[in-house]
Amino acid sequence: MRVLIIGRGPVAQMCARALTDTAAHQVICGVRGAVGGSEFTTTRLVTLSRRTTQPKTLNVDQLLLADAGTEWDAVLCTAAVTEPGIGDFIASLPSTAMVLAVSQVPSEVAALQLLAG
Repeated sequence: MRVLIIGRGPVAQMCARALTDTAAHQVICGVRGAVGGSEFTTTRLVTLSRRTTQPKTLNVDQLLLADAGTEWDAVLCTAAVTEPGIGDFIASLPSTAMVLAVSQVPSEVAALQLLAG
């Protein structure tokens, strides 16, 4: 499954970790601004035994949202849909794409409802 995560903050990193740990998904993070390299790195602790843990690093490719296209099986938006370009990108996705959003802001929920139709 091709998954685009819009955003690169802590929520996006946690989602990327969960997706890559549970199944063989192609996960890309779409960003609006400068990419700042081809990947971001997120680290979590892996329990090796009761008393020892070891950091596990996950590299996730980044892509400018303007270059992301619309051929995604799923899009997970962790950025504000009210930010310039994000709502338009989501609206441009085909009806076959699964779109999910994470928000704690009531006005963003209203914007998502408008995008959903």
